[in-house]
Amino acid sequence: MQKNLLDISCGTGNYTLKMLTKLQDLNCTLNDFSLPMLEKAKERVSHITSRKVKTIQLDMRELELGAETFDIIFAAAVLHHLRDDEDWLNVSQRFTMP
Repeated sequence: MQKNLLDISCGTGNYTLKMLTKLQDLNCTLNDFSLPMLEKAKERVSHITSRKVKTIQLDMRELELGAETFDIIFAAAVLHHLRDDEDWLNVSQRFTMP
């Protein structure tokens, strides 16, 4: 069974790359607001996995994720950017299963 990983605000993909050293067969969805960072992450991750690599250039607060879409979600070094209770509620609801 294929596993799906989402890396929110992935930067250059360091956390996804680390995970790929443990689990090689991952479909990877990379999200970042910065297009240059996202392009670099896709380039780096695509060299490591033979599975699908998808990119989403968007603020994490606007991500639309389907229920039970991802087996692994990274949100490293980004949640501190959430500024108020509304942001926290919005983001946490997007990443939890119904």
